[in-house]
Amino acid sequence: MQADPRVTVVVRSYQRPRALAELLASLLEQDHDSYEIVVVEQTVEMSDEDAGRLAPLFADPRVRVLRFPPLGGARARNEGVRAARGAIVVLIDDDDLPADRGWIRGHEAHYLSDATLVGLSARQVRTPGETCPYSPALRALVRHVHMRFSPLGVPHIAFNRFDEDIDDVDLVNGTNGSVRRDVALRLGLWDEHMREYDEHSFGLKFRRMKRGAEHFAWKATPTMVRRLDVVGGMNKRAGDLRKELRRQLMFSHRVIAEHHPVRFRAAYPLYLASALVRTMGFVWDPEWFRDPVVARLGRTADLFRMFPRELRDVRKAARAT
Repeated sequence: MQADPRVTVVVRSYQRPRALAELLASLLEQDHDSYEIVVVEQTVEMSDEDAGRLAPLFADPRVRVLRFPPLGGARARNEGVRAARGAIVVLIDDDDLPADRGWIRGHEAHYLSDATLVGLSARQVRTPGETCPYSPALRALVRHVHMRFSPLGVPHIAFNRFDEDIDDVDLVNGTNGSVRRDVALRLGLWDEHMREYDEHSFGLKFRRMKRGAEHFAWKATPTMVRRLDVVGGMNKRAGDLRKELRRQLMFSHRVIAEHHPVRFRAAYPLYLASALVRTMGFVWDPEWFRDPVVARLGRTADLFRMFPRELRDVRKAARAT
């Protein structure tokens, strides 16, 4: 193990040992001369078969394994960043894979060429080598809204399969994202009391605390394969309408209320409308639901029916914290 590797890859892993083994095998084949892998392992029970599969990967001197009980997404990421030795920290979750052997090198290269770049997110694809699926009209919109906040402080819908660079954005993704470690520590890392949307809270803190020409960027490379069919973990990629509505409501009642309390109170009806619209986008996004139009209309009606109760529960939970 090098005493001071230039790059640290932080892997959050929870209840997915087989996917973790596949990811580590890919990471250990990366074409890079100075990196380490920090695994924040939170699996509660592991079979002998899975432990045996992981043992030779964990034994590699480039791998450090930090074992914890389940921490939640933000705290798990923070523990990995605190333990990192590299100046650049690259983030990937256990259900994703680098698209090629130059993935780590690709992240580092952006920082070497731009001293003011302090964080970036890069392209995610469903299958290796896929082309961008967005139409010309949609691409024009994406250039203006992707990875940016609206005037309300709510993030626009992400278009993570976009294949063009954007020089100045507001967010860093929690997978296929990277940061300069010293800047992440200066910002206080990711808010651990935010169960959802801790990346967006991190972006709002950066807006307030950035120095000079520091900026985040979106990059078309390096590419990561985002797998939606890997079960287990926190199941945040499962298509659950109620959970998505609750996530949207909790974002405004926790993140916006904390960072922009006056704006949140003054524009409260707009935040409720935003939560509905964003969840409706989730229903009509073909990457999540492939139902026919009639079924989607039914889901939209369900959304309006469940809204009052979910709002009541979210407001109660927000007051309790």
